[in-house]
This record gives sequence, structure tokens and C-alpha cells, in this order.
Amino acid sequence: MPQSDSGSERIPTMPQNSSGSERIPTMPQNSGSNDGRIATMPQSATEGAGVGGRVATLPQDGAAQGGVVGGRLLITFDTEFTGNHGKTYQIEADHVISADSGESQIYACHPKDAPDEKCVARVLISVTPQSSPERRQTRDKVIAFLDKVSLDPDSHILPLLEHGSLLINGREHYVEIYPFCEGGDLERRKGQISYRELQTKIIPALNEALHAFHEAGLVHRDVKPDNLYVYDGKVVIGDFGITCDLRRDGFATDRDKTGTLGYYAPELMSQAALRESDYYSFGQTIWTLYSGEMMYGNLIRMNREFGVEEQRNQVNSAMLHNTWYGLEEISSEDQFLEVLIRGLLQYDPSHRFGYEKVRKWLSGDKSLAREVSEDSNTLQTFSKPLKMQGKVCWDDTDVCNVLCANWDAALYALYDGVLKDFYGSQDFDHARMLDKIMKTYAKGQDGNRSVYLNEIGLTRTIMYLSKNRVLCWRGSVFKTMDDISVELHQFLRRKREDNDYYGLVYSSLIPDWYATMRGAQDDVKETLEKIRTMIKKSGPYTRVALYWLVYLLAQDRGRVQICGCYDLPAFIRFLLNQKGDMYGMTGKSAIVEDQCFLGLLCVWGYEKMANCLLEMFEEGYATRFELLFDFMEKEMESAEDKKLVDQFYYEMGPKAYLVWWKQHLKDYDYHGGESETIRKTVEKVQISPEASIKEQREGLQKLLALSEQFMAKMESNLYLASLGIESISEDYIFSNKLSCMWDYEFLGQQAPIGFKFVIEG
Repeated sequence: MPQSDSGSERIPTMPQNSSGSERIPTMPQNSGSNDGRIATMPQSATEGAGVGGRVATLPQDGAAQGGVVGGRLLITFDTEFTGNHGKTYQIEADHVISADSGESQIYACHPKDAPDEKCVARVLISVTPQSSPERRQTRDKVIAFLDKVSLDPDSHILPLLEHGSLLINGREHYVEIYPFCEGGDLERRKGQISYRELQTKIIPALNEALHAFHEAGLVHRDVKPDNLYVYDGKVVIGDFGITCDLRRDGFATDRDKTGTLGYYAPELMSQAALRESDYYSFGQTIWTLYSGEMMYGNLIRMNREFGVEEQRNQVNSAMLHNTWYGLEEISSEDQFLEVLIRGLLQYDPSHRFGYEKVRKWLSGDKSLAREVSEDSNTLQTFSKPLKMQGKVCWDDTDVCNVLCANWDAALYALYDGVLKDFYGSQDFDHARMLDKIMKTYAKGQDGNRSVYLNEIGLTRTIMYLSKNRVLCWRGSVFKTMDDISVELHQFLRRKREDNDYYGLVYSSLIPDWYATMRGAQDDVKETLEKIRTMIKKSGPYTRVALYWLVYLLAQDRGRVQICGCYDLPAFIRFLLNQKGDMYGMTGKSAIVEDQCFLGLLCVWGYEKMANCLLEMFEEGYATRFELLFDFMEKEMESAEDKKLVDQFYYEMGPKAYLVWWKQHLKDYDYHGGESETIRKTVEKVQISPEASIKEQREGLQKLLALSEQFMAKMESNLYLASLGIESISEDYIFSNKLSCMWDYEFLGQQAPIGFKFVIEG
């Protein structure tokens, strides 16, 4: 149905006023109350007498009925109450939860034998054992229903624990005992409840609860967020104060109560209640929980000064014309919710959604959209469904879901023309776009069918049909850039290619998708193109590019770290305290080829350094580590940190084995003049841990040349040494110590075995 009698024009949200956040009462509240709350169920453990400003249930004539009988509380001292089932409860007089309702007064209580168990006692005012037989019969039917149904956890009805009557000041009153709901009512969470939670938790619960009421011949009549609670992890409905009994003809009348203005159905203004009346309130309740504002809240506020009757007239006029404020604010992702709201808020009860229609909506049946609106701005559905893979598709979203879930079959549906042919009968623009995608991606440049190109075309089809809300690659569905980051990170850690994400990153799909997003930044677009350029180089570049993408797109910056370090200086300090980690001695990759580290270098702003290390990938470890140490010394800002790098380079750098050798010259025996000369020359070489890497490197180059002369004279052989045989030469160098043997390979260099214990120790 159109939203107004003016055709398809949508009705915008009502203008706000200075008191926009104020709750909407339907009658002026008791000025003598400090809190103004009208509650029939407990709200929270810390709540006093009615804090929170609940919306009152209106009497039919508009007159407020004070819950404080004769200006006083009914329970003035702790009182024991024993119900019809024999359970005894202690009612706490000093813990009044609510005393402002014309229906009842609410007190905290607990079982006599379990003082730590929190419950609430509802002492009825509007119905007493002295009331008319008709009113008592209705209450008895409600109590019998609650006794039978409410203790079932799947009923989604607040359990009635005990009931009976209590003599108070010479007058008998009905008393009902219910559990205390710590989380309070859902009114407190309005506007903070997601579409997903409504769809999976709240709407199914309320639908089943109302169905149980209606099957029992009852109408709740006061469905609203204030009367919905979370009990034992499930949403339940409570507050049965104005529940009424349906006649055999399906109608009920009550001249005393209508419900809450803004929530009750239009027919209740004429004192008629139907099963469908609860479903109208259902729709208004769901809207408030989703949007955070009563649909007619501002309309009520704007007419407050003209009195309750005028407020009712204005709301009734909006209902009569099916004028629904705020629906244009529903996000595109939640658009199916509008179908439910429209269906529930039909003025004509015969056109209103009921139990079965809500169940169809919950099942995702998009055909319902065609029943409730001809407005072009509402959810668009096909004139006939598309059937694929056993699924019935009524709109583009349904088609996208099937394509994503059945990737291989979707390729055939696209390139065999199934989708194009169907959309040819539904939407010319869609059909034309599908034809363009088929011509562009169906075949490769060599004229042969190309699976890779087909997949890009399918992904672009899904992007187009979903209005860029979804990117899908080989069945993996991404709704945010962070989704891509998380999935790629898991893929990299699995170290197996169960999904070719290289092809996704190689294509322009991710940059193109990002460009469609609100707030897309030019520098991020440029970086995405750089990542594409890197991955195209293949080899060691590919996984580094993926890591770069993972860290670039991570929404949680806490994930952009390595070994608990979130920036380069912190990671350098970490490496300098972990002897073997830098060179891969502990089972990890050497840091110069660690793809995670190189990806982090890129995202930290050191892309040039990462590329230098990648370009030198075929060169020896020693050469790459020399470059890395120069880089680390340069990037450490403080003099103290630079000294740490220099000290480490001296003790464990790529040529530090030469320092160890110089320090252990005494462990060798020198025979002959030339050998002795080499020893003395080595001792004269100056090298200090306090010097810069450049200065140390000058001394190390001298030691490297001398080590070659030294090794030419070195004739140590452990086997011969064990036999007492040193050498047959007249000029040689000898040692019978294992640590002095140059049989340790360090970064592709021959080094003394003793240096191994420095690096790995």
C-alpha cells in the first residue's frame, strides 16, 4: 500500500523538537511523583520506585487512575504471602518497584526459603475479588492460561510463579509473583537493537508468544517495548493487566482500557479488540526497538498542549491513511524490515500481517513485499521468482545469496545466459549490464574459455546486483574491507592454498570495490594499486603483498603488529633481545625473508626498504642482513637505541664471527714467522662496539682479508690432533679445540664453531 493518500510519495520522519529525547506519556503524569514511571514489571536490580519514565497504559476515558490507593501504598510492612500452589513469599515493603499504575503496585519479594532469589509481587488494584463477575472471569482465564503455558521456556511468556489473594487493610487483593528480570525491559535498548537481533531473537519470540495468547482466546492489548524482557536468555512478554477475553465471534470489548497511545491498534479507539490488534502493536514495537523512536512520538508531542483527545485524533488520522513516519531511514541492508513494518501496520485488520505472515517473513519469503506496497521506493521484487539451486529468488539480494553459495553453478548460470535471459523479462538495465559482463569476461585473449576471467565477471555481477554491498570470491563473502583482512590473514596462516586469493588481489576488484565506499581515501586507493603491482611480480613478492593488504585493511589496528610490537623501533628492540630470532635459529624464518615482517614494513611506511630486501632475495643472507642493520641503525631515533644496534652488530652481526675469532687468537698455536705475523696483524686491527656500523665495517673488512691468510695457514684436524700429529709443514697454525675449528656455516659464511654458541646460546 502507498504510505499516504497522495500516491507513492514517502512520508519523511517528523521534525524533531527541543525535547526530542523525552519519553512520550499518553496522559500527564502524577506531579507528586519524583520519577513519573508507570511500570507493571521490574526493570533492574538498582531501580527504585519507578525510575525511567515508562509510557502509561491509558484508561479509555483519558482519566489517570492513581495506583497509590488513597494516596498511600498498600504494603507498608514486610508481609508473607502464600499462594494457591502453597509457595510462600516475603514481600518487601521498603522496596517498591512501581506504585504509579492504575493496574497494580509492584514490590520486590523473595521465596521464604530462598532469601537470595529475587522475584516481584504484583498486587492488583483494578481487579479485586470484589470486582464484577465478568472482570473476575477474565482474570481467572488469564491466570489459568499463564499457569498452563508460561512455565514452558519456549512459550516466551514471563513465567507466573505463584498467585492468590491477600487481605490488606481489611480488603482482599489479588497477588501475582513473577521472576525478577535483571536486564530490565527492552525499552532501555531501543535504537541499539540490530536488525539481525530483531530477526533472529525478538520477532520470533514475540510472534510465538502472541500466537499462544490468541490460541487461548486472549488478546494481550499492551504490546510495547516496556513489556518485553530478557529472562533466562530469552525474550519474553509480560504485563497482562489489560489482557482481555475474546468472544466466539473473535471480538472483545473493554470500555475501561485501550492500551498505550502510539502502540495500540486503531480499532481499539472504538473499544474493539481483535487478535490482529496485538499485531499492530507488534509492528509499532519493532519499529521503536529498531529506530529508537516511537513512529508517532513527535506527532503526540506536537499536540500535547491540545490535550489527549487531539493527540488521539492526530495519531488516528495517520493510522487511517497508512502514514508511516521514518521508513525511509531503514538502511539498504535492512530493507526487508520495511515489508514487515508495512504489513503489521495496515489500518485494515483484514490486510494486516498475522502469525503465519510473520513466519513467512522470518523464512525470508520476499513475495510478501508485493502484498504490502506499490511504492517504487520500497523493496523491489520480481514479477515472478527465479529458481536456482533449489532456492526461490524474489529480488537481487536473493540472487546474490544463491550465486555466492553456489560458486561453480553460478559461473554456468552467468555465462550460459540464464541470468541474462531472466533479467531480460524483469529489468532492462540489469540485462544490459549482464550482457556487457558476459562479453568482457567470458573468454580470454586467446579466444579460449578462461576460468580466471570468468570468476572476475561473476564477482562483478554480484557487486552490481548487490549495489556494491557485497564482494564475493570463490564462495567467500565479504561485506567490509576488514572481512577481507581477516580472511586473508587466516589463509596466510594456514599456509595452504584452498582458495586462490592471489587471483582476487591480482585483479582490480578490491580497489574498485573500495572506491564505491563512503569515505574512500585517495591514499588508500593508491596503496591498493601498489599492492596489485607487487603481487604481479610473483615469487617472494606475492605473500608479502597479501600481508601488506591484510594490515592495510585491518579495522582493529591492534592486529597490525608482530611479536606484540606495533611499530618498527619496538620490534627492533625486541629483535636485539632475541638472539636467534633474527637469523631464524629458533625455527622461524630469518627476518630478512619473513613475509609478515616485510608486509608490516610496507604498512608502517617502509615500502622502499621492503622492496630492496625483496629485490636482493637471490643474494646471500649476509648481504641482506648488512642492509638491514644499516636500516635499523638509521631508523632508531634515540642515541641510546642506536648504541643497542651497534652493540648487537659488534657481537652478533653478519661479520661478528670475525670479532669472536680475534678475541680467541690465544686458543691457537702459531708455528713459523708468517703465522706469527698474521697473529700480530690481527691483534692490531681496531674495532669497538661503541663505534658506528660504518666504522666497525672498516675494521671487519680488514679482519676478513686477514682471515683468508689465517685459514691458508690453518692445518688443524681433530682426528690428527687426537693422534698427536700436528702438521708436516714448517709454518702453520694449529688448535686442538673444537670451538676453534672453522666448520660452522653462518649466513652462508665459514665461521668458527665457537661462534655458533654465541648465536644459538
